[in-house]
Amino acid sequence: MPKQSKKQASQTKDSSREIRILMEEQRSQFNTVAEQYNSIDRKLKHQEVALSKIEMEVQIVKSRAGSIDAMVSSIERELDIVKEAILDSSRRADRLEQNAGV
Repeated sequence: MPKQSKKQASQTKDSSREIRILMEEQRSQFNTVAEQYNSIDRKLKHQEVALSKIEMEVQIVKSRAGSIDAMVSSIERELDIVKEAILDSSRRADRLEQNAGV
């Protein structure tokens, strides 16, 4: 085999080896990216579940707040009735005092 052919064959083997090494490095980098993607995906799914739970709890709080608002309104109405009854009693007492003093 001529010197040039041996040299070319050697260069071809070296080039093939370099290509295989580069391909393996690329494969390794792709695997790393895929692992990172999977990790991020798992974290996002966990966050979605947590967010869903929070949204449900917020709805419960809103519902309870609505119930509390209704109770407060009812108490305010009853308080207004009591105030009116006290004022009415006070007016009656004043009238009775005035009539008694006459």
